[in-house]
Amino acid sequence: MYCLKNFSATLPTSVLTVTTVAAQRIDGSASWTMDEPNETLTLISDGANWEVYDLDVPVGGSSGTGGGWNEGGNYVTGAKAVGTESSYDLPLRTNNADKMRIASTGKIGIGISTPGYLLQVNATANPLYLGGVQTGLGTDSLLTISNGVVRELLPSVLTSASSNVWNLTGTAGTTSGTNFIGTADNSSLTLRTNNTSHAILDSTGSLGIGTAVSFNAIAREKLLVNAGTTTSYNAVAARGSVNNYFQLNINNQNTGANASSDVVATADNGNETSDYVDLGINGSINNSGVMGGADDAYLYSASKNLVVGTANAGMAVIFLTGGTSETTNERFRITGTGSVGINNSSPNSTLFVRGSLATNIAVRTASATLAATDFSTICNNTTGAITMTLPTAAGIAGRVYFLKKNSPAGNNVTVAGYNGTETIDGATTFTITNKYSYLMIQSDGTNWYILTKH
Repeated sequence: MYCLKNFSATLPTSVLTVTTVAAQRIDGSASWTMDEPNETLTLISDGANWEVYDLDVPVGGSSGTGGGWNEGGNYVTGAKAVGTESSYDLPLRTNNADKMRIASTGKIGIGISTPGYLLQVNATANPLYLGGVQTGLGTDSLLTISNGVVRELLPSVLTSASSNVWNLTGTAGTTSGTNFIGTADNSSLTLRTNNTSHAILDSTGSLGIGTAVSFNAIAREKLLVNAGTTTSYNAVAARGSVNNYFQLNINNQNTGANASSDVVATADNGNETSDYVDLGINGSINNSGVMGGADDAYLYSASKNLVVGTANAGMAVIFLTGGTSETTNERFRITGTGSVGINNSSPNSTLFVRGSLATNIAVRTASATLAATDFSTICNNTTGAITMTLPTAAGIAGRVYFLKKNSPAGNNVTVAGYNGTETIDGATTFTITNKYSYLMIQSDGTNWYILTKH
């Protein structure tokens, strides 16, 4: 048996190495090192090798030092230390892996062996949990996190005079160029209630209102309201009180040759080119629009019928020109009972025209078939007889034609029914023989009847 002790008083302690002869082993090792102050080693021979019988580092008892820490705990009478007395880290391990380390610099790392901060906690998720946190006071500070670094935010930054936050009751003394609510990078700003997105201002400046906003990728809307399935009748409403006009104003300020300002309503099966109604006005040099020329206003349907009318009984549809006074500028009226007045605000017949009346008049020198655009036909057939053929009476009940012969006798004008089967007062033809003689006929939807003749 041998007992050895390292008496070196130098720190860090000079290493004492114990070796063997003839390749003998010390607890299976070729040598044994002693590098702690006053470290003692007791070896015993088993006849072939050496076994460690005892290993200890005696520490003189005092208020700050003592013996080793027991696994079940120590009863101490003063502050004791666990750690290193040289410039080395103190790792704490479980399952033979570092779980916590106190670096020689005094920094503590949990989940990291090289902490860069006084306390650094690294985890894949939820690195910190605090239970039993108490309600604070109005003078307490807040903690903020920036890239994982925790900092203090003083209560003063939350006041209305601060440039860091918006006060819940409003913020005063702001400058629009530097104080704003929004994002400072290429990201959208979302507004939520009940943890559901109800509005989004995207990075291009488009504003969408609704829970499922999807902007048109080609013709991107600047303001999109997506009401979805709703019981509300109003997607957009404006209410106010002003002793003047209160308006929705669409103003296209582009001066290009195709510029116009439009309000459009689209059917569920419509798109940008079909099944919509358009109310608009051309730009100052736009002569290429759907309707009219520069600065002309228009209302048109790009779908089926365009219906204009009144919903209340007895109310009329009135058209004005040359001014906005109904008294002096009314030109056309359809009354609630269906009577039409032209330059007459109270027509007493189905059609009442106050003023002159004109119809189409055409002079023909050769045979022709009358069309929907004809009314009066002057037959100046000085070179010989001609035939005026009537269109079918079917589908045009009520249509009237007036025909007059303005040529010498002998050059007859024959008025013939459609396809040789429809009749004029029972006959398939009617002949005008004398100069200045005339014929007025009308369709009943099947044949033609003479209203007057000479």
